[in-house]
Amino acid sequence: MIDTTEFDTKEVLQIAKEFSEENEIENIVVATTKGETGVKAGELFAKEKNIVAVTHSTGFRKEGEQELKEENKKKMEEYDVSIFTGPMPFHSWNDYYRKKNDSIMTPTIIADTLRLFGQGTKVCVEIVSMATDAGLIPPKPVLAIAGTGYGADTVLLIEGKNSRKFFDMEVKEVIAKPSEP
Repeated sequence: MIDTTEFDTKEVLQIAKEFSEENEIENIVVATTKGETGVKAGELFAKEKNIVAVTHSTGFRKEGEQELKEENKKKMEEYDVSIFTGPMPFHSWNDYYRKKNDSIMTPTIIADTLRLFGQGTKVCVEIVSMATDAGLIPPKPVLAIAGTGYGADTVLLIEGKNSRKFFDMEVKEVIAKPSEP
């Protein structure tokens, strides 16, 4: 595993690119909030792979607001990056219910357990499930790229499964992640 504690997003994406080429991985899923990481992935892979950028759902931070910047959306589309915007399995309704009723539900426990390996690990698992649900990636090994806050710091090889078969999903390999939070 490569320790990305001191790496920036471009360095992490380069690790993902090299791994995808060496292992003939055609499908890449990347988390992007405002679109910067999605644009960088589109630039780096330059139409060589099936890139899926997964964004926050509309209203994630503020009612009715989409955080993905329109200029970044257009740039990703120029690079043939597919964009998925939708509810997150560990967040959306679960977070609302938890805050409203002051209770913990199963998705919270799953998310918090994955966070033991880092926020990027939780997000990687989540975005693979989302992209598979949307039919944007096949249910086979894919590279997932995510991070802690903004940018990318984690790369995992994951056997893609949709949310209905979530517990059949397998993290095949931890390629890169920070060793420190």
